[in-house]
Amino acid sequence: MDAATKQHLKRYWNLGDVKAHPLAKNYTLTIACRIFLDVEDQDIIAKLEKPIQQISNGFVALPINLPGTIYSHAVRASNQLRKDVGQIIKQRRMSINSENREPPKQDLVSRMLMETYTDGQLMDDSDIANQIFGLLIGAFDTTNSTLVSIREMPQVYDGILRGGPRMCLGKEYARLKILIFLHNFVTKFRWEKVFPEEKIVYDPLLKPIRDFIFAFILLIHDRLAGPNM
Repeated sequence: MDAATKQHLKRYWNLGDVKAHPLAKNYTLTIACRIFLDVEDQDIIAKLEKPIQQISNGFVALPINLPGTIYSHAVRASNQLRKDVGQIIKQRRMSINSENREPPKQDLVSRMLMETYTDGQLMDDSDIANQIFGLLIGAFDTTNSTLVSIREMPQVYDGILRGGPRMCLGKEYARLKILIFLHNFVTKFRWEKVFPEEKIVYDPLLKPIRDFIFAFILLIHDRLAGPNM
């Protein structure tokens, strides 16, 4: 996770103006794909990000499945995401079967492909895809909203993940991901808001009020270069 975070910062968080909100979303999905699917290809990650974003938008939409509605787009996106994830799982199983060996245990899919039901049968690909589908969706907006809060509302640190160990099954995963990002970010960069008065709203999670224009733009400096850079 630390190596993936360093790679993401080096690739996307360049000095100067950066749009922090979409980058935070891409970061959370990149880490999830690495941990859950062992996928590092940015083209594949970008392909998964579009339907995930549409599904996220559909969470608070009116449940009217008519062409052109946000809900309709979300339904189609969920079907597409299941198809894409299922294809990744199918290819992984074929690779494992062809090599006739235990898969590496660094990612969740490889572990699940070796799991069995109570009757001794291997888990079905569709069941694995549904599990991964839920994890990718659950890991997308919540963590990136927390990361966006680091500059606007530092007081949120006091309340992060204090619901107790049974409130969120992904608590430790989210905690570790946020801590690793913050450690790498604050030790490498200094930053300031380009638009200090930019507002953040709940929709239903935290996002810049004019996301399509500003997307929470930060001016990033190299911390080692000193305050005059």
